[in-house]
Amino acid sequence: MKKKYLLLYLIILASSNALGNTCYKESLFDKKELINDDSLVIEADSSSVDNKNIFNLFGDASVVSSKYAINADKIIINKNSRQAFSSGNVRFNDELLLLKAESLDIKKKDNDNFIQAINTEYSIPDQKIRGEAMAISGNSNQKFFRNATYTKCPTGNENWIINAENIQLNSLTNRGKAENAVLKLHGLPVLFHPSIDWVLSGKGSGFLAPSFSSYSDESSAKDGYSIKIPYFLNIAPDRDLLIGLDYLSTRGTSIDSEYRQLIYDSSLWDSGRLETNFKYLDNDDVTGKDRWHLHNKLDLSFNQNSNLKLINNRVSDTNYFKEISLEETSLERLTSSLNLAHDSKFITANFYSENEQLVNSGVADYTRKYDLVFSKNLNLIDGVEISISGASTDFDHRNNSSTTGNRNHFQTSLSKKYKNIAYEIQPSVSILTTNYDLDNSSKLNRSLYKTSLEGKLFLERELNFAEKDYIQTLTPIFKYSYIPKENQNSIPNFDSDSLASSYESLFNGSLYTGLDKISNQDSLTIGLESEFIDDDSGNTLLVFKAAQKYYFEDELLNSSGNFASTSDSNRGYTNIETFLEYGSGKFKLNNSLSFNPDDSKIDKSSSGLKLNFSPESFANLMFIDENSEENIQLNGSYQLNDANNLFWNFQRNLTSGTTDRLTLGVSNDDCCVAYRFAFFKKNIGVNKHSYDKSFEIVFKGLSSTTPSLQARIKSEIPDYLGDIYE
Repeated sequence: MKKKYLLLYLIILASSNALGNTCYKESLFDKKELINDDSLVIEADSSSVDNKNIFNLFGDASVVSSKYAINADKIIINKNSRQAFSSGNVRFNDELLLLKAESLDIKKKDNDNFIQAINTEYSIPDQKIRGEAMAISGNSNQKFFRNATYTKCPTGNENWIINAENIQLNSLTNRGKAENAVLKLHGLPVLFHPSIDWVLSGKGSGFLAPSFSSYSDESSAKDGYSIKIPYFLNIAPDRDLLIGLDYLSTRGTSIDSEYRQLIYDSSLWDSGRLETNFKYLDNDDVTGKDRWHLHNKLDLSFNQNSNLKLINNRVSDTNYFKEISLEETSLERLTSSLNLAHDSKFITANFYSENEQLVNSGVADYTRKYDLVFSKNLNLIDGVEISISGASTDFDHRNNSSTTGNRNHFQTSLSKKYKNIAYEIQPSVSILTTNYDLDNSSKLNRSLYKTSLEGKLFLERELNFAEKDYIQTLTPIFKYSYIPKENQNSIPNFDSDSLASSYESLFNGSLYTGLDKISNQDSLTIGLESEFIDDDSGNTLLVFKAAQKYYFEDELLNSSGNFASTSDSNRGYTNIETFLEYGSGKFKLNNSLSFNPDDSKIDKSSSGLKLNFSPESFANLMFIDENSEENIQLNGSYQLNDANNLFWNFQRNLTSGTTDRLTLGVSNDDCCVAYRFAFFKKNIGVNKHSYDKSFEIVFKGLSSTTPSLQARIKSEIPDYLGDIYE
């Protein structure tokens, strides 16, 4: 990290520690309960009556009705004018408002109470609003404050506050408005505006706080800054629009918009949701071209069994994310798709169609014009289960020299499970038929069968260690698989990849994903699983798994569809794959490795350590050794105290000595104002890095300067829970 950024980081951290957490929970005063009928409850140290219509109450006087309650040194009630005047240590409350005042005048009109108060302190607890005003007037729906303050900080905390000549709170429109307003942060004025408009509770239309961040422009090799000014339009309870201007100092000004709408039930569907995101930059200052990104998503539920998802994702050019968005720079392609799914007791079926657009440095791959998949399970007599499935897929490729066409695959399986508390055995047999109707090529057919026999033995025993009782489970596992040899070198490879070696892959019964390459098998996998369980709490403290596959043939299908000798088939067995996890609650250690018994060496391993001190304090460490390359990953978050939090993400390639990613940040969170600073560094090529810095201020109950920052941090640190908005 550059020294100036490190210095800024330390300054932010120091200032955050100094701010601290200063929340106070006491309210303005204890609210009096109102009565349920139209009568008045009157109390006073002394009283008098003038002309039979004017009642004078002195001393500790109070009036309680179904609409409001008053307590004051003096209260005058005029029955004819339906008016009450109070003075001296006035305390007033209705269902929403708490008010302290020098004097208060209440007049009932059209079944509503109109108030006028002088030299006041006010509070609306349900909306966490409070402040002071030289004068307050209005009714139950609309109140006007003159020479007033407004904040959503608790009593005793004024980390942010608005001073204004006039403030209006309208509960009918759910809006607040301040004229000639000054926003103060920790007592210092940070913003003056002739008119500020905001939402009292929930969501509503209005400008959101602008945000500022800096970045490095990879293409122009310049450092730049970004200013975003968003406006939120609450169109209706079921739809809204977020639109804003985003100024990039190296590129120009873009318009960003996000539209959301709920879709209600109709004769065709039950419910749904529509989202549309569109970003447009007119005449890029560097390229002179228009740049844009469009992302539409429609999700419809026809009933509890059927669902439709439609996604349209497009950008103006391949370098949009690197140069304009400054995010998603590792993406290789954007996928637009249609997916129709049905899942019921009768049948499970899915229809899928897609196309792709290459972005960044992406390379074209096969796409599916359509993919229709179905499956059906039937329970026959004596627990025998038959499974029928099929898939019809039309593959396309933007490279004209690549093989394209249709693949139809059908599979029928018959199995029966024998199980009791001591063991489980399941034999199965399957018939697989695949037909290819290729473009500019002859039709191809492949028919295979496969059989398998797998079983488990359930053992357990009780242990006592260090005066604690444990239960150890021991589960020996085996799986025998047989698939005959069939040369498949004439069959194209649309979607098959080699399975990565792991404990789980040894029980897969195949060497490849997808359906194009179905490898021969005459193998036996033997494994062992064991758990140590705390008998008192039921928590699993230790999990251990190990397995090895043995081959009874000397040739295996390779990725080209031919048979060839491999290191595993030559020696007749695979490496021993193991998995270990130890700990529970605050501490977990895991390790997976591939052990070569021939030379007693570890070919590859992955080790992880996770420490959980609290939901906000954790650390994850991962070390990956792939024999030819070593990587280390470290991320976490640490709660220094009630207010301050550190977070980080560090990924480094130890073999090449390069840092792939570095994220450092600090946040300060009290009950009123929160701050967050984050520094991002990313490797974008040989000796090339991008640097981004973001700073966020959250005025709780009002707005945030950079609301997108939290989502970005969570993408870097998945377990991060630093929600500073509540």
